[in-house]
Amino acid sequence: MRAMVRSEDERAQALRDKGAEVVIGDLLDLDSMHRTIAGCETMYFGMSVSDTYLAATVTGGSGEASRVKAFINMSQMRSPR
Repeated sequence: MRAMVRSEDERAQALRDKGAEVVIGDLLDLDSMHRTIAGCETMYFGMSVSDTYLAATVTGGSGEASRVKAFINMSQMRSPR
């Protein structure tokens, strides 16, 4: 299992402790996404809806991801307060 995180912190270490290969990257950077996705057959994409959600989804779903056999996109929307 490989997990991409934005920064090195205790959450990244917790993923390593569970056996994940952790890659530092940026969902809006195509090179980061290619590096993270390379060799993966299944991709789980989870990001809350935000100003950059659409751009990140497009970046995550392009290039190297076209070789992925399954692309699971989960998102959440929240009600305005």
